[in-house]
Amino acid sequence: MQLAMEESEARIEQRVEHMMDQKVQAVHKHLDAFELRVLERPTPTVDLTILQKKIENLRADITGLLVTPETEPESESARMAPVDNTVVTALFSDDMLPPDSSCATGKRPRSGRTCAIVEAERARKRERQSYEVARRASIVDEEMRQQRAWEIGTGQSSGVRTTDGAVRVYMITTEGAVRVDERTTKGAERVDGRDNDGVPHVDPAGSVKPNPPTS
Repeated sequence: MQLAMEESEARIEQRVEHMMDQKVQAVHKHLDAFELRVLERPTPTVDLTILQKKIENLRADITGLLVTPETEPESESARMAPVDNTVVTALFSDDMLPPDSSCATGKRPRSGRTCAIVEAERARKRERQSYEVARRASIVDEEMRQQRAWEIGTGQSSGVRTTDGAVRVYMITTEGAVRVDERTTKGAERVDGRDNDGVPHVDPAGSVKPNPPTS
């Protein structure tokens, strides 16, 4: 039994070796055929003159690409400089800009977009000024309304506070005189606009004398 197994193993090994030898021989045949085809090919001829011309043309193209034009940036900056100044002036100037006649008459070449930007800034500035004027007018109206309401509540009199802290109260008396009562932190003075003899006089605070009755 063991002898039969050994014989079968030996036969298998022989078959494997025979197959490997056949495959190796086939590979060698293919390599030999490839070498023969390569050796039989004609060697390509290279024309050195044509190759040199192509290299020179390639160098000229590279040189042209590397050289940067100098005139275009200067003209571009010269053209954009007045536009930038105009936009900055329109944005940060406090006063109203005069109308730019170049947009209408075409004296200086400027783009329509720049003119539109300047006009838009002027319109926004006019709107802000109009709003400020309206706001101040409304404040004045409100102060006058409050003053009238105070006069109605206290009688036919009005008071104005001055910058030095004094309060001047104008009162219309029954005799037609205008009496000014000025109160400060140091004291008060009362000025009657009309006396019996038509001459105004000043009475210090605390020593006010009534006007004599008129006949």
